Amino acid sequence: MLRLINTVLITSLAVWFFWPAQAADKRILFIGNSYTFGGNVPEQVRRIAASATPPVRYEVQMVAEGGYMLRDHLADGIAQDQIAEGGWDLVVLQDASMLSFSAQGRDEMTQAAGALAKAAHGVKAKVAYLAHWPPETLYHPRHSKSGAVAQIEKTYAQLAKATDATVIRAGALWAKAWAKGQTGLYDWDDHHASVKGAYAAALAIAHHLGDVDLATVTWSPRVVDEPDARVLRQAALIADGASRTNPLDKD
Repeated sequence: MLRLINTVLITSLAVWFFWPAQAADKRILFIGNSYTFGGNVPEQVRRIAASATPPVRYEVQMVAEGGYMLRDHLADGIAQDQIAEGGWDLVVLQDASMLSFSAQGRDEMTQAAGALAKAAHGVKAKVAYLAHWPPETLYHPRHSKSGAVAQIEKTYAQLAKATDATVIRAGALWAKAWAKGQTGLYDWDDHHASVKGAYAAALAIAHHLGDVDLATVTWSPRVVDEPDARVLRQAALIADGASRTNPLDKD
């Protein structure tokens, strides 16, 4: 552990631990970049589950660094070290936001995700990919916003099929929220999530896990008023719908 801490200090790679006061019902490891740590998506997942009826206790850990791709995580080895500690019920993988839009990027995703998924399966953990929201269209001018959501989801679905994993449809939830008139999901740069956008992603994850009834969830960030939080919870149910498969139910 001392070596890990020293490595974190040297590389500035962010590794966060969030332990519930009581024993966890499930342990979840998140590996990604600023799309994962922006708005602290893992901690929001934990709080959402804890506020449900009945409450569910998640222990969440995050290994993330701004601008990182999954191949970068492979190169520095910290993510693999965390996976190798074992005891995880689920490992959530999220790659760089623009890779889905080029053949080279998709190839890079396939190689890195395959290696990390294999490591997770090696310690009996399930794997899910966070099919995130797209950056605003200026970052992908050849795709409409809805087309970008579809392209990202298609890419992660192909990864999931190849690596015995599932897909968390956060981008689809954002699309449903937009259709319901929701704004403010992006941060100032029209790229990363605001706290509200991260809440939407966390709802998608919580719903995908299948442990909580989102209709009973009472927690939302202070910056998200209850009417908007209610719309986002409803959007999570619509976005995933009957297509949701609990990754922890897979054989």
